[in-house]
Amino acid sequence: MTLAIKICGLTRVQDVHVAIEAGADALGFVFDRGPCILSLTQAEDLLGALVRQRHPCLTVAVVGKLSQERIAAIVNLGFDAVQAVESTYEAALAAQAPCVIPAFFDDDTLASRVRAFRSRLAPAFDRRQGLLGGCVNVDGRGGGGAGNLTNWQVAAELAKEGPLMLAGGLTAANVATAIATVQPAAVDVSSGVEAAPGVKDHAKMRAFVQAARAAANRL
Repeated sequence: MTLAIKICGLTRVQDVHVAIEAGADALGFVFDRGPCILSLTQAEDLLGALVRQRHPCLTVAVVGKLSQERIAAIVNLGFDAVQAVESTYEAALAAQAPCVIPAFFDDDTLASRVRAFRSRLAPAFDRRQGLLGGCVNVDGRGGGGAGNLTNWQVAAELAKEGPLMLAGGLTAANVATAIATVQPAAVDVSSGVEAAPGVKDHAKMRAFVQAARAAANRL
């Protein structure tokens, strides 16, 4: 199966370079909350380094629940896509992001919320093209970077209905089982490849990408 791999919560140029070298398809940069949060100036510096490297990766700005005005300022830096919580999806669209990925956090209403979202915005949402176009991001309870597993059984049902990016508590040790169980279009990792909050462990990043690729190739 074809699988996209996103490494999120990047804050340092050296970590970005290793993520690219390891074979990540998408790089995530956080603007809303948590230890990985970036300022516009920091993000501009990271994107500048990527441009100089002629990187092949999709760049994703994680904007959470930020205002339309703040999202527009982030989009203007040149990101390929914006990842916003479901309630902020329209604000992200209004900020004229090239691609908007809706994010859903796990709770007892996860499946119904994703289905209602897809139903409400189809077919316009499904027409979005690109590596992660049409994907919904499903993360664990507590939000991005919390390291909590998503309900894989629910995620597997949702993955049958449309492209899904699985996040939440993924590591090199469990990503193969997650991929075999859910069969997502993409996987998304942040805290599972960290040495410390906001600092990536290079060996963990390489191991995660290798394990995910091997698991996808077996399907």
